[in-house]
Amino acid sequence: MEPLLFPRESGKFIAERSRDVFVEEEGVQKAAEMLYNLRHSDDLTISGWQKANPLAPAPTSDQGSPSTARTTQRNRILEP
Repeated sequence: MEPLLFPRESGKFIAERSRDVFVEEEGVQKAAEMLYNLRHSDDLTISGWQKANPLAPAPTSDQGSPSTARTTQRNRILEP
C-alpha cells in the first residue's frame, strides 16, 4: 500500500495523471483567496460549519469520530 499524500501532492498526482479531470490555476487561486479572506470569520469554525450544513453531526457527537471508533474497538478487545 502506498503512503497517503498531502492535499498538495494529491492534487499534483491527479493533475499529472488524469485524462478527464483538469485543475484550473485560476480556480485554485480563487479558492485560495476565498479561504484566506474567511480565515478570521465564523464561517470556518465548527459553528459556521453547522450553520452551513444543518445535517452535520454536533461537535459533541461521537458519530463518525475516528477516536471514538478506536475507543470502541479497544473496549471490545478489553471486555471479558
